[in-house]
Amino acid sequence: MELYFNELSLPAEQQLAYSQQQNVLSLYSEVRKYRINTCRVEGTLLHALIAMVSANQNSHNSRDLLYSFFKPLSDGETLNGIAGQDYLEHVWKYQGTVCTGLAIACVMESAVISIDVDDFHAPEVTVSKDAESVNVRNFSNAMHVEFHREWLESTLPLNLRTTDLSPSAKEVSLRPDHGSNILYEYSKKLLRSPYVVSVVNSIQFNPYYRSFIRKASADGTLEIVLYWTDEGFGLVVQTTGRNKRETEKIGEILKEQYGRF
Repeated sequence: MELYFNELSLPAEQQLAYSQQQNVLSLYSEVRKYRINTCRVEGTLLHALIAMVSANQNSHNSRDLLYSFFKPLSDGETLNGIAGQDYLEHVWKYQGTVCTGLAIACVMESAVISIDVDDFHAPEVTVSKDAESVNVRNFSNAMHVEFHREWLESTLPLNLRTTDLSPSAKEVSLRPDHGSNILYEYSKKLLRSPYVVSVVNSIQFNPYYRSFIRKASADGTLEIVLYWTDEGFGLVVQTTGRNKRETEKIGEILKEQYGRF
């Protein structure tokens, strides 16, 4: 995936402060963790941006990194390629000013990189698409990467980890409630999965719940409900999931394999 530069964020004085430059470098470092290595910039604007960076005497160590991040936007190829997907067919504006980077990022279901100026401090920017208002993901500081973390993770290919623990080495911890014998026998089935690390606890009864997965969390824990039992017995499973998306996928696998007796 590629990001797009928000040309409206360039300072009016056409100078890029060293702190602003370092902020972009910090963003570059963060988004690379999600296999994002390119931010597309319109050709003439790219030259202006390079000149701003080069004019700063403190930029020697970071210049090459910025150059490798910002790449020209090929108008003919990119704009024509997305013309049928809303770009050329509509008028895109930010607070009355025609915008390019924000519009393309919206159409491409991507995000913009903005210089951290007053108008673009927020992690989302509202633009008008004709008479309709739409939100565009925005990165102008490293905190925005955390704000959009789930979306960024969703752009990565799934590569689920497994555990080397044998089923007999995996722990089961349950409250001594009614139905714990049923949960224990069911836990032993779940422990066969290479994506299950342990059974952490039992949860309150959910007699009216009719889904296998009650909750999937970013820390890899899954709340599972044995919805086929009258009482709605349930338990918490620690999986190998490293984020919510992986945990949800593991939940789907467990449902397919162990969703009912």
